[in-house]
Amino acid sequence: MPYTPQRRPGECRNQHRSEASSKPEVTSQPKDAQQPLAEARVAELRRSIDEIDSAVIGLLRRRAQLSRQVQKARIGQRGARIAPAREDRVRQHFRSGLGTKGEHVAGAVLLLCRGGGPSVAAANGDAAAADGDAAAADGNDTTGRSYR
Repeated sequence: MPYTPQRRPGECRNQHRSEASSKPEVTSQPKDAQQPLAEARVAELRRSIDEIDSAVIGLLRRRAQLSRQVQKARIGQRGARIAPAREDRVRQHFRSGLGTKGEHVAGAVLLLCRGGGPSVAAANGDAAAADGDAAAADGNDTTGRSYR
């Protein structure tokens, strides 16, 4: 059986060992030293993400409060609790800012803020709104009209 030299990982079939070993090493630190630096950087980035998440939660709570005020005003004028044309504009706005997945984000935001569950109102200490949110979670507004 003829002798076949073994190749190193990343070495091409026609590449000779002398060519592979002549390339300078890209890293300036040993791999052991890079690991803690990478972990520290990941931890730092995650802290920044957590700060952004907290800000987003605060903004969503404020949006939900405003949305409830709009809904109360509309219902007080015998209007519908939900304005489909307005929701379409919101979806388009998110889509234009975030691409096609922005519509999914808009849908989640609209559901949260229109009363898709008691969590936002309850987290804000608004028990009356939380009860209204729970009643609306079945797909009907407080007047019994379906919005799904």
